[in-house]
Amino acid sequence: MTSASAQTFACPACGAALVAQGNQTQLACPYCRTTVVVPEAVRPKELAQPVVVVVPSPVVNNFYNYQNPPAYPLYPSPTIAPVGRKSGYGCLGVLVALFIVAILAVGALALIFPRISRQVVAEAQLLIIQSNRSPQVLLFTANPYNVRPGQSTVLNWVTNADHVKIEMISVGQTTTWNYPGGTGTTVIPLTANNNVDSLEFRLTAFKSGLQNTIALRIVVDRR
Repeated sequence: MTSASAQTFACPACGAALVAQGNQTQLACPYCRTTVVVPEAVRPKELAQPVVVVVPSPVVNNFYNYQNPPAYPLYPSPTIAPVGRKSGYGCLGVLVALFIVAILAVGALALIFPRISRQVVAEAQLLIIQSNRSPQVLLFTANPYNVRPGQSTVLNWVTNADHVKIEMISVGQTTTWNYPGGTGTTVIPLTANNNVDSLEFRLTAFKSGLQNTIALRIVVDRR
């Protein structure tokens, strides 16, 4: 050994003394020109790196030591569970279910009380077309349609008109009634001396200078 950083060993080919400098791993023999690998035993050893251990400062009276604060939190941070994203399909499903229930309810109402169901449907349609400037007649019915002389019939109408006119037309005679608003009900008595087999009722709806007329006929049973 010539110095702290040089190591001497013999050439494996010719036996000449060779010197390895520093971290040299191979060299060429100057005598026989053989490339020689420096043995591990003669290579300089790397010094181990020192290990630094950090010791946290003690906590006094459950409070931080502000002059030498610890490298870790005094209390663990709370864990917040992720909140699942709400889907909009829940509300849509409720609306669809309510719509189906409403359809079933209207269907059952139509089977049990057909005249009432027609009135309900007409009122719902009236809400939709109320802004229409032209007069629309959604419902015009008589109950009953078959009457005897001296009985009465009930006329029922639903329109979006400002006012309506109802005419009862028999042979050579016309009777007129005017009603404000677009929806109403009236009772029409039939006198016994009306020698007719049927009566025609005409409803004329007026709105925004326009009019719309619809008619129905009831049967007078004189038997």
